[in-house]
Amino acid sequence: MDTIPTGPPRIRLISVALACWAGFVLVAWWQASGASADFDRAGLLMWRQGPMLQPIGPGWLSDAFDTVTQLGGGRFRTALGLLALVLLFACGHRYESLLLAAILLPAAAINSVLKLIFARPRPDLAPYLADFGGFSFPSGHSFNGAATYIGLALILVRLAPNHRIAMLAMATALSLAIAFSRVWLGVHYPTDAIAGWLGGAGWALVVASLPNGRTGSNG
Repeated sequence: MDTIPTGPPRIRLISVALACWAGFVLVAWWQASGASADFDRAGLLMWRQGPMLQPIGPGWLSDAFDTVTQLGGGRFRTALGLLALVLLFACGHRYESLLLAAILLPAAAINSVLKLIFARPRPDLAPYLADFGGFSFPSGHSFNGAATYIGLALILVRLAPNHRIAMLAMATALSLAIAFSRVWLGVHYPTDAIAGWLGGAGWALVVASLPNGRTGSNG
């Protein structure tokens, strides 16, 4: 009989999830009240220079951030999510595949609803260096990127707990890089990206905290 996969203690996951969503609420209140205006302006323009407000550094740097931002885009996330779901299911980890689906599928809908609630216009302080659509708060790339990569890492941790730190660190770093890229490319305010990341990470943690619901083997 196979050992039932385990992950981080549920209480820890729930605690971190609550902290993330508390952070989201605080950032949402901060920007909705208008108190974050100076922070958002400074954070968006910090990376720009010259009369045309182009990004600092060599051209390849912005190209690199454009590549990073694509990792949080809908097409890549969908392909990655489908591949992960198929592989988990094919390898007999059916519960993990369902758990991953429960993280990934609602994430985009939750973010879309939040965008409609806050209805924040896109920043108009600097030239846009990437495509975008819809309202600005919270950042969809940041929200869904965090949900996808942190969620996938949390699922894999159940199957390979010995690599917990490495997988969670890589997922966190990648999702944070995606969030930062949205500000660098000028299509989001810093508070959009921060709130998006907190919301997406919080959602992944909430779903991952669900119990195994099994007493038998993996199959």
